[in-house]
Amino acid sequence: MSLRKEKNLNAIVATLLLSLIVFMMGSLAQAQTAVTFTPSGTINVRSGDGIQYEVVIASNESLEVIGRNTDDLSDCKNLDLSRWLQVRVGGVQGWVVLCGGTVEGDVSSVPLTTPSNPVLRATSRTAVAMVTASGDLRLTDAPADSAEAFVLASIANVRQSASVLSARIGTLSQDPEIATVVTAIGRNATSNWVLVQYATEDGEVMTGWVSRRLLLLTSGWEEVLPVR
Repeated sequence: MSLRKEKNLNAIVATLLLSLIVFMMGSLAQAQTAVTFTPSGTINVRSGDGIQYEVVIASNESLEVIGRNTDDLSDCKNLDLSRWLQVRVGGVQGWVVLCGGTVEGDVSSVPLTTPSNPVLRATSRTAVAMVTASGDLRLTDAPADSAEAFVLASIANVRQSASVLSARIGTLSQDPEIATVVTAIGRNATSNWVLVQYATEDGEVMTGWVSRRLLLLTSGWEEVLPVR
């Protein structure tokens, strides 16, 4: 082999080795910066950042995190349905509640995002939900000083007054596929009980108190609802 051919061959080998090293370093950096979410169990991946949005897919596997809706990334101590992560599973993107699992990686490195095409779940006959042109969730025929409340518990007791010692006058339930929405028309002074109004299957309009922790209310509800 001539000296020139040997030099050319060495140059080609060196270039290939350098390309391989750059590729491996890039792959390693990508793996190191990847953020994943591992659910505590099977979790619903939704089309938007709230339980009011329909389920896209259910998963019990680790998911790639590609976005978030909050800067508050503190540990989960209580039920918190306001903080959500945007994830990707296969070719599907969606949202999971932050407190529904554990995060590996620097979640603050993923961008703040908002849902692009969230789809509301079907609602029960207790109320009719709609989205206005501005994107706000509203109930049809709801009073001006009211808010929307999604039932979180499988069974929520409706009581005569704002106390667990008060008589139970009804119950509300939360179905996995059909969201139960009621109209909140008031609150107590400490905002830990909410006065709701809803229609029964017989068409009777019921008014009673439900514990705040059993409801998901739209933002700004404390400013809107009067103390009763």
